[in-house]
Amino acid sequence: MKALIHIGMEKTGTTTIQEFLHLNRDKLANQGVAYLRSPGLTNNRKLATYCMNNNKVDDQVKYLGILSDAKRNEWKAKFRQEFDREIKNLDKKISSVIISSEHFHSRLTAKDEVKNLLDILRSYFTDIKILVYLRRQDQVAVSHYSTKVKVGRTKSAVLLPKDVSPNDPYYNYYDLMERWASVFGKQNINIRIFDKSKFVNGDLLQDFIGATGLIESDNFDIPEKQNEKLSASVQHALILMNEFFPESINNIPVKFNNQLRNYVISELQQKYKGREKLPTRKEALEFYGKFSDSNQRFADKYLSSENIFSNDFSMYPEESRQENLNEEIVQDIFCSISNFLSSSFIVPKSKVDSINLNEDPGAILRDIALWYELDYPEISLFLMKEAKKYRPNGSFILEQIEKLNDKVSK
Repeated sequence: MKALIHIGMEKTGTTTIQEFLHLNRDKLANQGVAYLRSPGLTNNRKLATYCMNNNKVDDQVKYLGILSDAKRNEWKAKFRQEFDREIKNLDKKISSVIISSEHFHSRLTAKDEVKNLLDILRSYFTDIKILVYLRRQDQVAVSHYSTKVKVGRTKSAVLLPKDVSPNDPYYNYYDLMERWASVFGKQNINIRIFDKSKFVNGDLLQDFIGATGLIESDNFDIPEKQNEKLSASVQHALILMNEFFPESINNIPVKFNNQLRNYVISELQQKYKGREKLPTRKEALEFYGKFSDSNQRFADKYLSSENIFSNDFSMYPEESRQENLNEEIVQDIFCSISNFLSSSFIVPKSKVDSINLNEDPGAILRDIALWYELDYPEISLFLMKEAKKYRPNGSFILEQIEKLNDKVSK
């Protein structure tokens, strides 16, 4: 049986591709192709997590609660059983399998981790191909910044990391290809450039269908555009919201906050259109220039081409732009939070409606903190401390902080 492993990279339309594969599972099966479920219904990330070395901890490991070697090994054993069961029970008409996760690119940064993937795959497949899309480094960084804001990062999110090394495994494509080619063989890697001008008919999904050998069909379900860009003004407001609703507390992801953030984003991104935050042209060129040597080595060895990426940097402004807080967006954020809390039944609608959104931020944060007090004391404490910044002498807020500190510490 054949296997095609789509390893990303990140920020190259992987969510759209995975949604396409998920929506068309039955139609793909009619072509003799299976998109596996056991590694993840849409993003097959669990397989990447399985292949990571035990000393590496990322957000998925934290989310799964497999921080100790014992728990991690137990999880791996269970995953291997589920993976094995699914492949062995595939319909007899299935002749090939597609697996897709951008986390193969971003998480398997050591050669032995890539070899872990080969070790599990060759137990089932005799022909294994790797598909990767590569995107110009500065464009990846800008898109990655937007993702950081969406998942809850605050002012720590950096548009273009100034201290990035030319050898950074996330951006060094020569080392990336060397790592994968040394394990799977150069002849088994299909490298595509993430550039609309280079896609089949200028369309990513048509390009992916051609690269995977699927048969084009008018019956395929085409997903709506995934991961739409956030305007710079929305990004700026969300960074402030993320201060109040952190993605994690004490390194433990807060699932409710992430659900809330996704809801708020879905409400805002349709209403407030515009370009995302961008670096200046000079900054983008300097960042991209750090990888000129590795890009050239990559082009010479793997593409036999002088130019991999477009040299057009005209989308970047000549001067930086200071983004001011949009009060209308802030008002909409508070309204979205209220709507989410009332619809999720965590807070009675009567209590939500009683909040005066025209009050000062300290009062609003205080009242929202009270909603969390019983079920989410850590979040309540965090928000009360934020409210204290606006009302440093508020006796009620100080009393609540003291009470919540006792509750959380027990």
